[in-house]
Amino acid sequence: MSRVRLSAAVLVLFAGSLAVAKDGPRQYTYRPVSIAFVPGFSTNGPESRNVSSSFSLNVIGGYLGRVRGFEMGGVFNIDENEVLGYQSAGVFNIVDGSFGGVQQAGVFSIVGGSFRGRAASRRHGRMWKECGTLHISERCRGAARPVDNFRQVSDR
Repeated sequence: MSRVRLSAAVLVLFAGSLAVAKDGPRQYTYRPVSIAFVPGFSTNGPESRNVSSSFSLNVIGGYLGRVRGFEMGGVFNIDENEVLGYQSAGVFNIVDGSFGGVQQAGVFSIVGGSFRGRAASRRHGRMWKECGTLHISERCRGAARPVDNFRQVSDR
């Protein structure tokens, strides 16, 4: 029963932080470090969609406007705009804007804009499999070629 309550609480906090309408270009408040337990329960509070950060640590998951540097999430990372640098999550990453750098996830990553860099998922031995189980992006440049790498991962 306690797992159900915890899951319900996380869902309510997460849904509440995303229920803000997107409208036009915005000014970001720069905060060098952002720490979150779940979206809405973080050092940025309800303003997380308007925050740009250089270092983001998300215990379960986090939601930010933009990351330029390093982001790590225990389960997930969701970024409303661009991510430049390194991003890693236990299960998934979602970037609504563009991505540049190295991206790793246990199951999947989705990039709404262009992707430049390397994507990897699920460590096997000493090698990272490119693009992991599923990597989706609008445009792709670098080591992540969604169709070829999805086939490569599926065949093993």
